[in-house]
Amino acid sequence: MDLKIFFDYRWILIDRVNPFALINNPTHLQTIIEHDLAVEWTSYDECSGLNSILIKIDNISAIKNYNSVSHIFDISSLDGYQNITLIVYDQSGNKAIDSILVKVSLLPPDFTSSLPSLTICNNPNIQFNLSIYNPRMGVQRISIVVDNIKEIYSINYGAEYKTVPFWLLINISENDYDESLTLHNVTITIYDIISRKNIATHNILIDQIKPAVWQDPLFGSIILNKAINEITISDEQKLNVYNISIYISDTYGVRYVNRNIIYI
Repeated sequence: MDLKIFFDYRWILIDRVNPFALINNPTHLQTIIEHDLAVEWTSYDECSGLNSILIKIDNISAIKNYNSVSHIFDISSLDGYQNITLIVYDQSGNKAIDSILVKVSLLPPDFTSSLPSLTICNNPNIQFNLSIYNPRMGVQRISIVVDNIKEIYSINYGAEYKTVPFWLLINISENDYDESLTLHNVTITIYDIISRKNIATHNILIDQIKPAVWQDPLFGSIILNKAINEITISDEQKLNVYNISIYISDTYGVRYVNRNIIYI
């Protein structure tokens, strides 16, 4: 009986070496101004080989196959400083991580003013606050125009553009308006350092016409005059109930009516 010997060889690769991961684009602390962000990287593994790649920015992530080198993110929902993290896994479960910080600035500066959308007043001299509460990339220039013609305020900060919140006190005088218009407007434009702009327009109605009173007030069925009016007070209380009526009209509306009753 012949003895036969069989040999079975198995190779075991023990890989404890981490793969390589490097984010090439964008760069650390770069400012991002586009809604679509292309992230590019270099990754490889010299032992067991790459398995998968995870790339993420904030809470947006994507799993890529081992030979991917880029991914495009829609970052329209992001603002401010964000971390981009690249995690590369090899076949043995080892991983490499690279991370950078970028500043997302997709929008122009944010501002508000104390002017409502419509101001109705009888004094054409108006003062209001302008607050730039979020300069984002930086405020380069401010322009305020009345009635689309006269620029009442303009400043260009140049190299000393504003990167922290600030406020201004703005004055409009009666000489700033276009006299041919009834309804005036104030347009505020804030520019950032790459000429993106945020615009707000406010309307101003200057009403210097008094309301019209169509007749003297009615006290029940009695027309009151400007002299002394004698009203008889009855001992029966229910007979002393009167309606006071006055008819007033105004081109732009009556805001309120003061009623003063003086009796002796």
